[in-house]
Amino acid sequence: MKATLFATLLLAVAIAQAQWTLTPEGFENSKSGDENLFVPLNMDQQTLYNHVRTFVIETYNVPDEVMSENEPNSISILGNESQLIRRNKTHAFNLTYGMVIHVFDNGIGISPPEVRLHTSSYGKPQNLHLVYGADLTGYDLGIWNPKGKLKSELAKDDLETFFNGWTSSLLEYLQSSP
Repeated sequence: MKATLFATLLLAVAIAQAQWTLTPEGFENSKSGDENLFVPLNMDQQTLYNHVRTFVIETYNVPDEVMSENEPNSISILGNESQLIRRNKTHAFNLTYGMVIHVFDNGIGISPPEVRLHTSSYGKPQNLHLVYGADLTGYDLGIWNPKGKLKSELAKDDLETFFNGWTSSLLEYLQSSP
């Protein structure tokens, strides 16, 4: 009973630490303010690497297209999601993202996600940047303006939800792995 409760508490702590916050400078670990997220796990490096690799294989339809391996040190992800990030209620952007999971004895480190948001849903290519000023052409838009004012709470929320969910899923998978 105590072991089960302890494992549950460890999982809750790990998930709580896995919160990414999007700022005009990019993602940061909202619990520590650091860029990288380190999660302690009671497994050796090779076992952790194998579990992270299996998670990626089970998560993506074509894992070989999104995963680059540096066994047993890291796995890099370069993923794409269509029409996932909403700038407003009618304008959604495709998400291309990259992140690296570093694997150590007794833990993993996750680099902050790097994102590119793009669409051509209105007949012309458009990009949604973290910070962008006025663009009269409408090709380039910003989640924040150059003065730091948040212009698209919806895009910020969608990005945080996606990456917090992804990270939580990985940590839940690793905690439940034998």
